[in-house]
Amino acid sequence: MKRYIKYIAIIVSVILVAITVTACSINKNNTDNQTDTSSGKTSEVKTDAAQSDYFTERDLDPSYEEKDAKQLRPGNSGTAITEEGVYILSGKYEGGVIIDAGESAKVQLVLNNAEITNSTGPAIYVKSADKVFITLPEGTENTLTDSGEEYTQSGEKSIDGVIFADSDLTLNGSGKLTVTAGYKHAIVSKKDLTITGGSYEITSAEKALEGENSIRICGGEFVIKAGDDALHADEENDKDKGFVYISSGSFNIESDDDGIHAVTVLTIDGGTFNITAHEALEATQVIINDGEISIIASDDGINAAKKSELYDPKVEINGGNIKIVMGQGDTDAVDSNGSIAVNGGSLNITAQSAFDFETEGKINSGEVTVNGEKITEISNQFGGGMRVGQDGFGKREPMTDENGETLTRPDFKNFTNESGETLKRPERGERPPQAEGETPPEPPTGENPAPAEPSSESTTI
Repeated sequence: MKRYIKYIAIIVSVILVAITVTACSINKNNTDNQTDTSSGKTSEVKTDAAQSDYFTERDLDPSYEEKDAKQLRPGNSGTAITEEGVYILSGKYEGGVIIDAGESAKVQLVLNNAEITNSTGPAIYVKSADKVFITLPEGTENTLTDSGEEYTQSGEKSIDGVIFADSDLTLNGSGKLTVTAGYKHAIVSKKDLTITGGSYEITSAEKALEGENSIRICGGEFVIKAGDDALHADEENDKDKGFVYISSGSFNIESDDDGIHAVTVLTIDGGTFNITAHEALEATQVIINDGEISIIASDDGINAAKKSELYDPKVEINGGNIKIVMGQGDTDAVDSNGSIAVNGGSLNITAQSAFDFETEGKINSGEVTVNGEKITEISNQFGGGMRVGQDGFGKREPMTDENGETLTRPDFKNFTNESGETLKRPERGERPPQAEGETPPEPPTGENPAPAEPSSESTTI
C-alpha cells in the first residue's frame, strides 16, 4: 500500500511540473517577419537566441535532494562556495556568500529561512559559475540586506547589487524573499535573469531587477519600490538580448523612473500589473499580447523610444485589458517614435494627450476609450501633450439621439444678433464691444494665468 501511495505521489509531481513547463516554456517568435507600417520594409523580430525557449526545465523545477545537498553553517565571517552542487542555507549569515566555482559550474542555493547580510558588499556574490539557481522552498521566509554604504570594490568590475551574479541567474520556488538594497540595486545578473516563482518584496535605492542580457519571468508575486527602473534589461548591441519577457505573475510597482525598461523589446504575454512610475513601460518595441495592466504615469504611460539601433520603434497591442491614467502637463498615454497599432484587447485612457506617434497610428481591432469616449481611429497628438481635442484623442463616435439619428454638432464659429447679423468673434485678449454707457467688466484676477495658445507643431518625446 505504501509503495502504491509513493507511485501516485511521483505521478502527481510529474504532472504538476509538466503543467508549469507548459505554462512558462513558450516559444518566442524568433523569425516572425513583421512589416514596418511606416516604410513597408520587413524586419526580423527576435527576442532571444534563435530556436530556443525562454525557460529551461531546471528553471521551472525548484526540487532538490536534501540528502545530497551540503548544509552551510551560519557564520559571521562570510561563506565561500567553490564547487558545483546543491547548498542549503538556514539561519543568519554575516559577511555574505560568495560563489567562485568555475565558469562551467552549476550551483543551487536553497534558502531555508536564511538571513544574509553584508556591510561591505553583496549578500550573495557570484564571482564565477555557469549558472546559479536560488530556490525558495514553500513556507520559507528569507531576507537579504546590505548596509546602505558604498561597496568595497576589487578589480575593474563595479559590483553594485545585493545579489550580484557574473553568470546566468534563476530564482524559483514558492517561498518569500525580501531584499533591501540601500546602496544601489537589488538583484543583478550580468547575463540572463530568470524568475519562475516565489514571492518578492524589494526596496532598492536604484534598480530592483536588472538583467544585462535579458529578464524572463513566468510567475511570482512582486512588490517593488525602486528609486530607478524597477525592471531593467540593457544590452543594446545584440538583437537577441536586451529584452524583457513576461508571461505571468503579479506586479505591484512604484518607481521613480521606469516601471519596466527594455532596451530592445518588451513583450507581455500575461500577468497582473499595477504600476506607478515616471514612465510605466518603455522599450524600443513594446508588444502586449495579454494581461491586466493598470498604469499611473507622470510622463509617458507606454513609450516606444529608439533605445537600440537594431529595431524600429513601435507599440503593438494585441490583447489584454489596459488602463492608463496620466498626470497633468506634457504627457502622453501611448507614445511612439515609430508606429502604434491596436489589434485587440481593451485600452482605457484618461489623459490630456492619449497618443503621440511619428509614423502611423491604427486601431485595427479591440476597444479604445479616451476620457470616457470610445474612439475608432488614432490621430496624432500635437503640442507635446498640451492640446486637447480630436488631434490627441482620435476620431470620436458620432453623437446620436434616442432614435439613433446622427446629430450635428453646433457651429460656434459665428454669432448673430437679434436682427440676424453676423457678429465678429473677439480675438484672444480683445474685449467684446460694449453697449453705450455700459461699464466694461474688470479683467479676471488670481494666480492662474490664461492658458497659452497650443503649438501647431508636433512634438515627439
